[in-house]
Amino acid sequence: MAAPEAQHLAPEATSPAHGGVVDGPVSELKDVEIDPEANDGQIFFTAVRHITDEATSLTPFDIAGGMRNLSSYCKELGRANLQHGTEAIKKLDYSHGWAGFKESAEGNEIIKAPIGAAQFFASLVLFVLFAAIFYPAKYGPGIVKQVKDKAIRPALEKAAPLWDQGKEKLSQLMQQRSGGSAAADQAGRVPEELEQA
Repeated sequence: MAAPEAQHLAPEATSPAHGGVVDGPVSELKDVEIDPEANDGQIFFTAVRHITDEATSLTPFDIAGGMRNLSSYCKELGRANLQHGTEAIKKLDYSHGWAGFKESAEGNEIIKAPIGAAQFFASLVLFVLFAAIFYPAKYGPGIVKQVKDKAIRPALEKAAPLWDQGKEKLSQLMQQRSGGSAAADQAGRVPEELEQA
């Protein structure tokens, strides 16, 4: 992809990036005109294609392993944050009223308690995802094989004679119907001798 030929940038914003987009804070931009021909989105589509190719190469066991590791990571973060948050809550001074409470309150530490609880919840959700992906992938094929061998195949073997009987009965009915309609057609026709007369 070619860089844009001309960009109209304010003197403060002098670091153009790929495709006519300017890096840096928006406050530095005054008047930016971007050539729509310069940025056709090919970098974006290339990145999406790469991510899609990588994602399709993952097995259920890869995904389950990632969920398990993320779950344990969230659990450890949650444990640490919950511990810091509860310690900060225990240090709060309630005895000296609102002034003592305000002086003893460490907002950055107290907020860690609900963050830790949310991280524990995320850990639980990720572990459930791990179980929902891993166990069916590991035990599902064996269970399906057992169900086929123990339930479906014997049922089909028992049903095969009934199926054959049903096909025979259907073919007999079709023959009777076609034979009966041929006789009815012949009965409804005028004999050839009468047609000639």
